[in-house]
Amino acid sequence: MLYIKFFGAWKVYKNGSEFNDFTSRKALKILFYILLSDRSKVSVEELLRTFWPGYTYEYSRKNLNAHLYYIRRDLEIPYDYLKNERDYVSINLSYFPSDYSEFMKAIDNADEKKLQSYTQVSYLMVWKMIG
Repeated sequence: MLYIKFFGAWKVYKNGSEFNDFTSRKALKILFYILLSDRSKVSVEELLRTFWPGYTYEYSRKNLNAHLYYIRRDLEIPYDYLKNERDYVSINLSYFPSDYSEFMKAIDNADEKKLQSYTQVSYLMVWKMIG
């Protein structure tokens, strides 16, 4: 069982214990980016531009594939829950519960303006993290 904590210090819990044995910190950042996008599919092109700007497509794609593998291996995630498809990375968001997803569900009935402002804040958090 996984649980991701975004509010406060960002942490990953695996089977109830904090997990820090990541092969790559960049892999963890990629996972956080995908989860905070709150989309079940994120384009490969977006991930390559974000995490490997200025590198060739072949180099970037090879690195993305490796980092997705590290995420699956380190957290023991079945391939079906984090798939590397041709043009997209697909993720089963329900497999990755988080305080952020719980918060977004809690405010789901709020007016659209409030919801947009919280979403913008989450993207700012990601940019600070990867910048």
